[in-house]
Amino acid sequence: MEPSAAQYQAGMRCPHQSWREMHHGRMFSIHWWKTFAQLCGRTVIRRFLGLPLRVERNVKLRRPFSESEWDEVVTDLREIFNAAGVLKEDGSLRQWSNGNLQVVLEVNAITQRIRLRTFKGNALVLIGAGLGICGAASVALVATLLNTATTDTRLVTILAFMVGVGATAVAVTALRLTPWARRRHEQMSEVAARVIALDRSQPPSKDGPVTSNISY
Repeated sequence: MEPSAAQYQAGMRCPHQSWREMHHGRMFSIHWWKTFAQLCGRTVIRRFLGLPLRVERNVKLRRPFSESEWDEVVTDLREIFNAAGVLKEDGSLRQWSNGNLQVVLEVNAITQRIRLRTFKGNALVLIGAGLGICGAASVALVATLLNTATTDTRLVTILAFMVGVGATAVAVTALRLTPWARRRHEQMSEVAARVIALDRSQPPSKDGPVTSNISY
């Protein structure tokens, strides 16, 4: 039995109308998320030998942040990264840092953004040392084994142990890097979301950046 026009007028929708509204809703959602992603920026993970060593993210702002808004950002940073950090200021640049983790607010006539970056400095040292020990010990071990006339069992044992120590140092460091990079990515994403929400809470201002009278 065919549905009558009265049924459609009573509130029933044609299938193609429902599909069109669902399609428009999905397109709006995709557009919103693309816009939000562009504002929040994209996390960049820089690698060495395939291992993540540096995590960076830039967040574009529509307007200069006031002192109170920067203080609010600092409060969020301390909460998200669970660290008090150190505040520095140089002209229009404001920085919050904790070890190798740096968050810089750049507000001038050309650029209005917040840069987040961190570097796993000790990982590079441990990987380099581990590879060096492993490589040197491996060469010495091969040379000792090839010299069958004067093979020293004790020396072979020591060199094999050194190879194991070097390989273990590299492996343990590598296993820790991926969770570290993932955690930093999640934290920076949360910071970016809060910064964008704060930035969108007020319309863009035509005034220049606010000059601080606070010294650190």
